[in-house]
Amino acid sequence: MAPSVFNKQSVIKKVKGVYVPFWLHSYDENAHVVIAAENTHSHKRGDDKVIDHEMFSIDMQVDGRFSSIPTDGLKNLDDKLMGAIEPFDYSKLTDFNPAYMAGFYAEEYDESAEVKIEDAKERSRTCVSGEAMAQAGPFMEKVVTNYSPTYKNVESKYAMLPVWLFNVDYKGELHQFAVNGETGKIAGKLPISKLKVALAAGGGFVGTQVVALIVRLITM
Repeated sequence: MAPSVFNKQSVIKKVKGVYVPFWLHSYDENAHVVIAAENTHSHKRGDDKVIDHEMFSIDMQVDGRFSSIPTDGLKNLDDKLMGAIEPFDYSKLTDFNPAYMAGFYAEEYDESAEVKIEDAKERSRTCVSGEAMAQAGPFMEKVVTNYSPTYKNVESKYAMLPVWLFNVDYKGELHQFAVNGETGKIAGKLPISKLKVALAAGGGFVGTQVVALIVRLITM
């Protein structure tokens, strides 16, 4: 949905290599999950159409073990942008050495591990809820009505991960992009063409797909 002339009329501003502070959260999660499920069947009985509507409540415990869920520790960085350039290879982490910072920017975190772990828990909740829905069985309709988690062995480690940041100037408006400094994976916010949105909407595209702003690109 980006304007066709975006590649020709945009200007890349200064590219900046940054070691971004991240918190890597690990913990065991046990969740009490309640799922409301429904099945609907219809059949003929003589000249009548009979609809059977079955309702169920599924109660289960789901366990998950999560290791090194990353959350960036900077308020001024878009969390969705940082999430879009994952993953990083943690097997290459090494002890801090000031020599690694030569020629690059580095910032100190301004959001604590205690604050950012809530973002990690939201991500793990999505994972555990999805597992619970899968275990619930093949119902026609399913929805989680209760989710009560407990956490054990909670640990948050501090790491500096390499990211390239740059802005693209298009018609006086800056669009930020980020590149995973290890893998080269790119993510950014592209401008949206109102004309293309209108044409796509007229063609029957789902609106949420049309106006999505986060675009993920993987370099070959």
